[in-house]
Amino acid sequence: MPSTSWNWATQSRFPSFCLLLARPKSREVLLKAYGADPQRAAEMTLAEAHMQALNQGAGTFLRVGTLGDWSFCYENRDLLGITDHVRTAASREGEAIILFKGGDGTNTMERMQNGQRVELFEPHRPADVQGEGPFTLSALVNDQLAADPGILGMSAATQVLTEHYGVEISRESLEGILLTYFSSSTGEH
Repeated sequence: MPSTSWNWATQSRFPSFCLLLARPKSREVLLKAYGADPQRAAEMTLAEAHMQALNQGAGTFLRVGTLGDWSFCYENRDLLGITDHVRTAASREGEAIILFKGGDGTNTMERMQNGQRVELFEPHRPADVQGEGPFTLSALVNDQLAADPGILGMSAATQVLTEHYGVEISRESLEGILLTYFSSSTGEH
């Protein structure tokens, strides 16, 4: 039976987000890939982060945690994790998986290794994969879609993250205490 931990990723009340997973990276090293100073980050809940963002006029905030040998960064405003610089830096000397859900309906899954794109595809169309290969994730997502034709592409992608990598992130985890970094809406870090 598929996990329900990822249900939040397909809900319309979460219209856009970027979830970047990287290994082997500490939370602090991952923050540095975003150009953030880990010394300016603090442990807090999502509710505390929203209050502080309102008080500081934060343009974005990064919520960073760990899952085994993976570190992850979740963001849902002024997304930085989809930029070339961040993706490349996060995957340098390791691997990064970037799951993007756009408010316009564009969803992508990307895997990078050592600063190079291995595969990039839309979860509902994994056959249209781009990159250097091997196309491991797109093949696994395609298998999920073939096994359950009614499944959403984003659901297939998150199932692959759970089944292939052992990664599972619930809404409760994202709302709990995570290392949180703010940048101002003027672009200052």
